Amino acid sequence: GMPIWSLTLERVEDLKRQSKDKTMELENLEKSTIEQLWERDLDAVEAELDAIDQADEEMRAAEERLKSGKRGRAKAKAKGKGRAGARGA
Repeated sequence: GMPIWSLTLERVEDLKRQSKDKTMELENLEKSTIEQLWERDLDAVEAELDAIDQADEEMRAAEERLKSGKRGRAKAKAKGKGRAGARGA
């Protein structure tokens, strides 16, 4: 439970708002058919799978860039350090 002394006016208003939001959410769920709930769940799964596919594609593209040697600025810095080391030796 929650200690009674922690119930400030702001906290009470927040709890009332949360209760109202959850009541509305429950009413919407009760009005939905099983088919609608199923479609909503499938849409959510599809969106997540699309996000995963996109992340995989970005990782593959980054891997290809690394394999082809296009590292950009980090590679140039590594070359500079290599030359300085070679001059010092």
